[in-house]
Amino acid sequence: MPAHGAPARSSLDDYLDRVIADLASRGDDVGIVRLVERWVNAGEPTRYGLIAQARALLRLRLMDRVNLRLTELAARDPDDVEMLVLLAELHIQRGWPVRARKPLGRLRELGAELPGLAELEVQADSPPLQPDPNAREIERTGTPADQLLLAERFIAAGSFLRAKAILERLRRLPDQDKDRIEALLWGIGGEHAKEQGDPMELARILAPGATMPPDDDTRETTESLPFGLRDGGGHDESALGAFPTLFRRQDDPTVDTDTAEEHTSVSIMADAERAQRHEAEVDGDGDDGPAVRDGDTQIMLVIRQDGGGGAPGAAPASGHRLKEEQGYNLRETLNLREYQASMGMSESAVRPAVADDAAELEEEDADLIVMTRREVEPGAAPAAPAPARPVEVVHKPIVPLAPPPPAPPPAPHLSPAPTPATMASRAPPPASRPSPSGSPTPPPRRAPKTSPKAPVAPAGEASPTARLLPGLILVALLMAALGLALVLLIARLTG
Repeated sequence: MPAHGAPARSSLDDYLDRVIADLASRGDDVGIVRLVERWVNAGEPTRYGLIAQARALLRLRLMDRVNLRLTELAARDPDDVEMLVLLAELHIQRGWPVRARKPLGRLRELGAELPGLAELEVQADSPPLQPDPNAREIERTGTPADQLLLAERFIAAGSFLRAKAILERLRRLPDQDKDRIEALLWGIGGEHAKEQGDPMELARILAPGATMPPDDDTRETTESLPFGLRDGGGHDESALGAFPTLFRRQDDPTVDTDTAEEHTSVSIMADAERAQRHEAEVDGDGDDGPAVRDGDTQIMLVIRQDGGGGAPGAAPASGHRLKEEQGYNLRETLNLREYQASMGMSESAVRPAVADDAAELEEEDADLIVMTRREVEPGAAPAAPAPARPVEVVHKPIVPLAPPPPAPPPAPHLSPAPTPATMASRAPPPASRPSPSGSPTPPPRRAPKTSPKAPVAPAGEASPTARLLPGLILVALLMAALGLALVLLIARLTG
């Protein structure tokens, strides 16, 4: 009996295991992955097949797929030695050496003696495997072998784009490991997830020399004879008389096998109303309406459209049923929340209605423009175009601008222009000269200073002070208004 509830093996399982072993001996990792993927989709593969695919995926550095297969193996047998070894190697290659210590410790507890176990323990205590820090320099000047190793590190770390760029460059170089490069590119492309179909068919293509499984299934009673063997006398003809009609050895006279003149034709195509009336006459039984059979296509609603291209109207289909459950009618309303409530949906799955639902919908659909095109029945006359509106020209009256205000007169001078008489009065007195007799001439007596008097305007003219008075009053008013505005501004800022 298989351990841990494993499925019983069959000749098909043995054949696929032999094909997988043949592919492993040739190093065809892509073939192993493809075959086991089809096997998984078609049935339940054996432990050997899952182990072989996990090992092939690990060589292709597809760590996520390896983890998936090892999880399936751990569900079958958590103490599977090969599964634990692959799990430790997975963690090391992924750059998680600390996680590899747990499966390695379990292998020590089980007493497993494997040739590569000591090396795995050394790698578990080493620094994690990561892409080289000088990856850019290796991509530019590194050897092809170093670049291939760098691409594998990138694939294991999940950087598929950088790995693909390196592999594409290596593929164009001569004298390279083309098979390895193509296999890694195939794994990056995700082609393994597209495998569908019969695993036996793919196995015959991948390993045509493998021995096919014998047909030893006693449950299969169908006998296959080559063409012409029946007439060769290889069977007892006396046994053929039993059940002649069942095995089609005798023609049925009630069946007309002459199909040369059989054909299907349509004489007339009825419209929707006539077809409904005919169906009501054929299937109807009184007032109960037509009998609805299981599997029949039921017309729930008939949408009619007038010939003039107007808006379509909805008319119920006579003789057909509408779905009415728990008092809910689809004709009356299309409220989604009421329909969910009628279907028994829980309140937690339905968002409670809020008052601004319509506002939210309007805000969400503000940028949504729905363009609709009116459908017209074939053969219907096109609708008359709308009458063209005349072009109206709007004349805007031209309003003349008001003339600018006159410029204010220039301000008068504060004092009149000096005259020659006033300038002569301001001239300094001449210096004293000695007299011929030798006695000095006394200096002339200066007139006492008097306060200047305001000039007197001639008769009939306003004085300069009178002319300045309106300007001074205007300046005073402006200063008062400015002070009041300043006080109001300070009061507003402080208040």
